[in-house]
Amino acid sequence: LVYGAGVPLSAVGICRAVRGNQDAPKKETPEEKERRLEGLKNSKMMFGFLTAGYSKDTWYWEAVVMMRKCIMVVISVYVRGTFSTYAGMWTMSVFYLLQSKYQPYNHANLNKLESISILVITLTLNLSLLYNPDTGNFDNNSTSTFDVVGFWVLTAFLCIMNIALVFYFLYWIVWYFLDFVANIMQGKLEIINKA
Repeated sequence: LVYGAGVPLSAVGICRAVRGNQDAPKKETPEEKERRLEGLKNSKMMFGFLTAGYSKDTWYWEAVVMMRKCIMVVISVYVRGTFSTYAGMWTMSVFYLLQSKYQPYNHANLNKLESISILVITLTLNLSLLYNPDTGNFDNNSTSTFDVVGFWVLTAFLCIMNIALVFYFLYWIVWYFLDFVANIMQGKLEIINKA
């Protein structure tokens, strides 16, 4: 727990200390401006792997993601029974609301991908409650047509939903890769044309 919470919080604290105040004050001497910009440059070099891809106002969001993962691990390890599913669903719902409010990524598509993935996790947890004989409708030992068909329809729906999410992610990975390659090629063509 100390490691799971300590790493993201200490990363934010260290990044903030190295970064300093990013916003320029109204009156700033050239030396102060140079120190401020140097701190910003140093923090980008040291912590770019944590802050890249996020907007200027939500540079710390990787710590939020790490906290979400830590909470989900704690729930899955220490909370037993049906309550663990409820706790995971509630946790993901809170983080979905945070994601929707702050929209932390630089690109709208990345915010959309994150929101959809959190919703799929929440929906999967919610529907998985139907498999539990204490709370759900499906009894694995039952031979009634409703239980058998309902069980397989629910299973197929969950599989299709999660597979569709994986393909959606793959689509955007390929799209961003091709866009990246196109930008590199355009940059090389501009250099060739200038020479």
